Amino acid sequence: MMFYLPDVPESKGIKELIEKSGGLVLDQHECCSIQLKPEGVLDNVGLNNFYRGEIYSSVWIVDSVKK
Repeated sequence: MMFYLPDVPESKGIKELIEKSGGLVLDQHECCSIQLKPEGVLDNVGLNNFYRGEIYSSVWIVDSVKK
């Protein structure tokens, strides 16, 4: 799977976890990628760091990888 994470410090650990588990993190959102929002990011940086479309919480991917 391909994911987009905003370029913020909170994304670093999630990016490493995804890539370690075989996923791909893109530098920009593509039509087939999933936008993930690290916890607390909207409070700090706002929606301008995301592209148009659905934005999902990163909690589900982190929990899935850990199981």
